[in-house]
Amino acid sequence: MTELIKTGIEGLDAMLNGGFPRGSTILLSGKIGTGKTVFGMQFLYCGATKYNEPGVFVTVDERPEDLRREMLNFGWNVAELEKKGKLAIIDVSSLVAELPSKEKYKVVGELSIDNVVSSIIDVVNSLGAKRLVFDSIPALAIQTNIESLRKLLYRLSNLLLSLGCASILTTEIDEASRNISKYGVEEFLVRGVIVLDLIEDARGTVTRTIKIRKMRELEHDLNRRPMHITSEGVVIYHSEKVFADESEF
Repeated sequence: MTELIKTGIEGLDAMLNGGFPRGSTILLSGKIGTGKTVFGMQFLYCGATKYNEPGVFVTVDERPEDLRREMLNFGWNVAELEKKGKLAIIDVSSLVAELPSKEKYKVVGELSIDNVVSSIIDVVNSLGAKRLVFDSIPALAIQTNIESLRKLLYRLSNLLLSLGCASILTTEIDEASRNISKYGVEEFLVRGVIVLDLIEDARGTVTRTIKIRKMRELEHDLNRRPMHITSEGVVIYHSEKVFADESEF
């Protein structure tokens, strides 16, 4: 029987019929502004505070200090969890921006597959991490070509599976091609796919939504559900269904 871990995100575990499969790698795809970073950090924060599962956040998009400050808006004291060894942030963003980093955990040297993977292995083993978030794939792709990116994603996906972490990799929806991922390859390297979207109705009201496109080993909710970002983080209304419109990811 598949072992499930609770995500801690209200409404999501109901959609998953219990939680993520232990050790699974999930692609979280969505347009800009759909809440991917908050979703990922909430997964780690709940793991550390509710389920005694240390987590690692690999930030390519944002500086760690900005991430810590933004998460305080939800009452999540990330810095305190870092001091307790319950959470670690690996800084890749400084290397991408070609700036020095003062962070304890960072990728040093050149921005390469080996350096990124090596840093993740070291930190996951150091913390005994059970959860990991990599945010985001497109931010890393700025500094590399598509072939190198494919190799990185393949190695990263296999690494996370071998480490046994329940992991989330974030990417963007390619709105021009209507693919569910930026590069059209990400979804084939993971065991699950969750899509976040923004839907506007005829009155101009915009609703955040969530849909589970794939989750191996699980029978899951196939309906698009409304998702809100509240003062306490992401909340999904499992009992309410959002009907299809022009956006059909």
